[in-house]
Amino acid sequence: FIWPQAVKLPSESLNSVNNLLKIFSSWSERPIYYPLFVLKFDNFDQLDSTHLKKLIDLKSSDNKISLLDTFRNKNILDILFELIDSAKCNQKVISYVLDMVYNLVTFADFNKNLLDKEENENYNTNTEPLPFNVDFITNEYKNYKSEINFGTMILKPYVSSIITHIENIVISNMNKKVLPAKPLKILARLSCFANNSQQQCEKIIQLLIPYLVKNRRQTEDNEINILSSINQLLTQVKDVGDFICPLSRLLNVITNRQSRHEICNIFNTIKTI
Repeated sequence: FIWPQAVKLPSESLNSVNNLLKIFSSWSERPIYYPLFVLKFDNFDQLDSTHLKKLIDLKSSDNKISLLDTFRNKNILDILFELIDSAKCNQKVISYVLDMVYNLVTFADFNKNLLDKEENENYNTNTEPLPFNVDFITNEYKNYKSEINFGTMILKPYVSSIITHIENIVISNMNKKVLPAKPLKILARLSCFANNSQQQCEKIIQLLIPYLVKNRRQTEDNEINILSSINQLLTQVKDVGDFICPLSRLLNVITNRQSRHEICNIFNTIKTI
């Protein structure tokens, strides 16, 4: 059911959240299913042939082979980000997918060994085990730092897209007193992977610093997430000296102890760059 429908997602879910997106959302709430997001299409022949006719010229075998190879190399995350990166995608759909991203970066990895007997029995009754071995997927990510969960690691190829959508959220909420918490948490978790997005990093820092100075009704968690993101993003910026004066102003307006400690961490980062 999943594979034949997933290929049509970028064209059929632009305006509203369909049932397939709801299934993927359910996966994002259960870490044992996270490997399914990066599992590639193994059986292209199961795709709906009527949809294929719109995608490829069946008279040309070369084109057909090329497209088959393209879809075999795609996974569910590829398709989800192809959907929300479309200029025609409705903001409600984008927000729904970003909620999945939030789950991926915040849910702890599934570890059966850490469950006690009672929890383990409950787990088995409520969740069917995967019908195939996914160790070959999880083994690819074993070299990452242990404190980074699997859901965060699999999002690394999509960081530029995610930052772009969060940037748009920040811009649209600049006149509000409090920024949405979920995008800030996502940014704090993923900003360390923004290696190839220098201009993006500079732009979002330029948005976040004035926002913190102007809007003082943030929760402490929001403040820390914003400051942590700025700290990570600064490591990808060419001229960090341009941000020293604006960052210094934060010491005059931010009073929370943990937040001020995070500002000190930022200046330590600038010192080492």
